[in-house]
Amino acid sequence: ARIRTENVCTDRANFHHQLSRFGKTPMIDDREREMLRDGVMGVVPTKSRIFLAELGQFIPENKASEHVAEDLSSFLGLEHQLPAIQDLHTHKRSYPDEEGKANFIDICDPEHAEVRKVLVDVGKEAAAWIRDYFLKSPDVYVSSRDEFLNLIDKWGQDPCEERSSERGRNLVEDWVPDWDYE
Repeated sequence: ARIRTENVCTDRANFHHQLSRFGKTPMIDDREREMLRDGVMGVVPTKSRIFLAELGQFIPENKASEHVAEDLSSFLGLEHQLPAIQDLHTHKRSYPDEEGKANFIDICDPEHAEVRKVLVDVGKEAAAWIRDYFLKSPDVYVSSRDEFLNLIDKWGQDPCEERSSERGRNLVEDWVPDWDYE
C-alpha cells in the first residue's frame, strides 16, 4: 500500500542511499542491501576519506560541537586550527519570502502524521546504516563519535512526541498554582 505524502518527497530523506554510492561498505550483507533497497543507485567507489557531521554538531551549545573544529582541522591536515563553531542557527533567521512562508506547515499537526511516520522510519534506517556499516570504514571519520551517535539515534524518534509532552508539562506547570506551604 502506498502512503500518501501530500506532495512531500520523503525519498530525499534517504540520504544514506547517496552516502552508499561512495563505496565505503562491502554491501554483501542482506540487511545492508535491504536498507539500501538492493543498491538501486550505482556505486562510484572513491579512495577519498570522508568527514561526516550531523547538523547538531554545529550548534555551539551542543556538547557534540566541542571538538568539531579541531577534529576537522586535523582531518584536513591544516597547520592552524579552524575557529571554534559559532552560532549559525539558520532557524533563527527570518524567512524573506512571505508568500512562500504562507505555505509552511507544522509537521506536528495531526494531518501530517503519516508523512511524519515515513520520515521517522527513514531516519531510523539511515541512522542504523550509518552506525552499523558506514562508520566501520577506516575512511569515514566523525568528531566526538559517541555524541555523533547520540544525535543520529534521535533521527528515529518522532520530534512531535517530545514537543507534545513538553506542551503537556507546560500546561500542567501553568495550571498548578504555586502554593506556599510555609
